[in-house]
Amino acid sequence: IYALWFVVLLRFMIPVNFISTPFSVGTIISDIVSTKSKENLPKEDVRQAVETEVKIDSPISGVMGGEGIQEQTTEIQGGSTVFSLGSSIPTKDSVQAESGTEKGSYGLFLVGIWLLLSALLLVWFVISNVNLMRKLKRKRKFFAKRGKVPVYAVSFIKNPCLYGFFHPVIYLPEKLVAGGGEAEASAEELEQMITHEYVHYRHGDHIWAMFRMFLVSVYWFNPFMWLAVSLSKKDAEKAIAAYTDVVSEELVNGGKVQLVGFGTFEVVERPEREGRNPKTKERITVAASRVPKFKAGKALKDKVNA
Repeated sequence: IYALWFVVLLRFMIPVNFISTPFSVGTIISDIVSTKSKENLPKEDVRQAVETEVKIDSPISGVMGGEGIQEQTTEIQGGSTVFSLGSSIPTKDSVQAESGTEKGSYGLFLVGIWLLLSALLLVWFVISNVNLMRKLKRKRKFFAKRGKVPVYAVSFIKNPCLYGFFHPVIYLPEKLVAGGGEAEASAEELEQMITHEYVHYRHGDHIWAMFRMFLVSVYWFNPFMWLAVSLSKKDAEKAIAAYTDVVSEELVNGGKVQLVGFGTFEVVERPEREGRNPKTKERITVAASRVPKFKAGKALKDKVNA
């Protein structure tokens, strides 16, 4: 799934059309500029440009001579427009040049707006991230470390996350680490959260986040960019959750999942039995249950013991 999004990333990073398409954001803007230029072009100039294309087969006395048409006072009636032959007659080329100049001015205006908003958006992204990073460093408390990635607890975040570009860090809500009562997560739950965010790190999602921020700043006008950003973030989560979802569903249905060399996930039936309440030490009856179990494979055992 990351390979597919890498193709999309290259397409936006290299904005060159190798194959022409009839529809795109660029063609829409070009059509708008072209239509606007035609609407603002004076109708009289357009009519005169068309009339100058009429070829004169017979010479007009006092007009033809030398290397071409000389400036004279002879007038030609064409529809409701009367003009004099001479250097003041607008030609087709002159009208096209004027139209091109006006179209160019609209293009420069749009480019200016794009550059301004892109710069403002990029500056806003940078300032926001710098301020958030400073706040995280002031408030965080060291909790653990997974591989090369440190894990911190922070009071003002609601969900676990991976943050940082050059030195990514895993952040956990402080209430889950030492919140007490129902808010505090178990050791198994914390381990699962840390593992989830560490997989994001191994996938390079912190780098993808920086690319998304840059491309949104450049292509803020393109609705497909906003759609791609949203979908790519969801796919990054699905890429991690997909495996656990498949294993969970198979175990719920009574099956087992075997990964050759890694291990086997299966469900074990536990019958009803007697036990003790760990707080009151009283004898209690533990109901029958189905418990998921993992059995490590030989390759995994050898790797751990190497």
